[in-house]
Amino acid sequence: MSYSSRRSGPPSWFIFLIAIAIVFGIYYVFIEARNFFASGALSPINATQEAELEATATIERRLAQDALPTRRPTTTPPPECQIFVVSVPSAIVRDQPSTAGRLLESIPEGTEVCVIQREGSSDWYLIDRNTITNRIEVGYMRDDLVDPLNPTPTPSDTMPPPPSITPTFTPSITPIPTITPTSQAALTPVPLDVTPQDAPVSS
Repeated sequence: MSYSSRRSGPPSWFIFLIAIAIVFGIYYVFIEARNFFASGALSPINATQEAELEATATIERRLAQDALPTRRPTTTPPPECQIFVVSVPSAIVRDQPSTAGRLLESIPEGTEVCVIQREGSSDWYLIDRNTITNRIEVGYMRDDLVDPLNPTPTPSDTMPPPPSITPTFTPSITPIPTITPTSQAALTPVPLDVTPQDAPVSS
């Protein structure tokens, strides 16, 4: 008597699907483990929050850099300015050297101001409102609202003593006498051996 044997168990296509699921599961676990250790062993929620904070800080740094004025090369050097300090509770900066000028800003006491020059013979100073750039942002302030940070010392009225004069010796030049032919003949000596009888007789 013969018995026919039948294969028992799941079909082959089912085993193939299970093998694919196992492979993808292992890959997913590997990726998650790698991300877990790369984030400093943080949970997914904490890692997401930290990434958002870092991205926000990066954007804020970029905005801050964009807000700063860019220095541009220029062939003309900016004029030198003298540093003044605001001496009143609030100093007004205008667009013209006049009280009728438009108000540009108000500067609190103790703020340093870059004064370029006095505007003619008036009571107004020409100032640079922004010293970071090479371009002058013009403004005007009254001279009684600011004081110089390093004032120039006022010269005293005391007269300095007159300089002392030390006499110096100047040698005088004595002229040398010149001898003319007439004076040379007068200086010729007479021989001593001539007697009176040898003298020529005048006729």
